[in-house]
Amino acid sequence: MEDVLTGLVSCEHKVAVTRQAVKEATNRALDEGTEQIGVSLFDDLVEESISELEQDSPLEQAVAEATSLQLFRKQVEEFNAKEDEDSGEEELVAVQVGPSFIDPISKKKMTDPVRNKKCQHVYDRASVTSMISKTRRGFRCPMVGCKNRDPMKLSDLEDAPDLKRQLNLS
Repeated sequence: MEDVLTGLVSCEHKVAVTRQAVKEATNRALDEGTEQIGVSLFDDLVEESISELEQDSPLEQAVAEATSLQLFRKQVEEFNAKEDEDSGEEELVAVQVGPSFIDPISKKKMTDPVRNKKCQHVYDRASVTSMISKTRRGFRCPMVGCKNRDPMKLSDLEDAPDLKRQLNLS
């Protein structure tokens, strides 16, 4: 990320130098009273101005003084310092407490759970049968990371009495 930001600062510096050089070249050409300035003369004036400006404000100095880059480096240092402070603390570990009663299709609480025989994922009967019948190319298991990529059929579904009992207890 720092390399990208450094590249951006470099580009901004080069654009600023070129703009200033064009302004200076234009003013010099007007000051010299030249009625018709040739392209090659103007190019020479721009190149001369760029050289002078680059000597007065070198790219390395512009990068070193860039406030955006300094701010980025400071934020990285602060983040790293915070990480070092937090390293002694316990890490957060996610564990699944129990089965989810939320249907992955409708995002509502299941009332009639059915299990996919191929991948063992559970859905609400009404939502999965509706999706199977509505989808032309075949409805696949909507669970993120499911390795079963076969289109579902109604024959792939079976009742999930264990989950149904738990639903009734909750």
